[in-house]
Parts: sequence; structure tokens; C-alpha cells
Amino acid sequence: MKPGRIAGADWMLQRDGHAIAVYNANYGFDGKRNGSEHDKPWSVFGGKFKSFATHAEAIKYAFKQAKKMGKK
Repeated sequence: MKPGRIAGADWMLQRDGHAIAVYNANYGFDGKRNGSEHDKPWSVFGGKFKSFATHAEAIKYAFKQAKKMGKK
């Protein structure tokens, strides 16, 4: 299992529980800014939802979650 980078929370609603996605909450599924300006826009869905200020932090957490989920 490996994390993917997908724009928008809607993508996760269409996936099984084993999927993990990293996306920027300031953008919609279509890739356009949605008017929001979050202080921690980088969101990770999969396992446990969490938000981060930087893309690097989100990716690190996503891989950590993927490793945990792979052990189940």
C-alpha cells in the first residue's frame, strides 16, 4: 500500500477504508481554489484524519499510517 496525492475530500468518500490520500484543503476536487485559507491545509485521509501546515509533514504522516494499516 502506498499513499496517493488527490485533491479534495470527495475522493475519499468513494474509496475503501484502506485508501490513504494527501490533499490541500484550500483546493477543491477540480483543482481550483475553493475560497478557504486554512492554517493547516495539508490533510491526510486514511487511518486517522489529520491536518498539517506543510506538505512534507502530511506525506511523512501518510507513510506512517500506510505502514500501520499494512500490518493489520
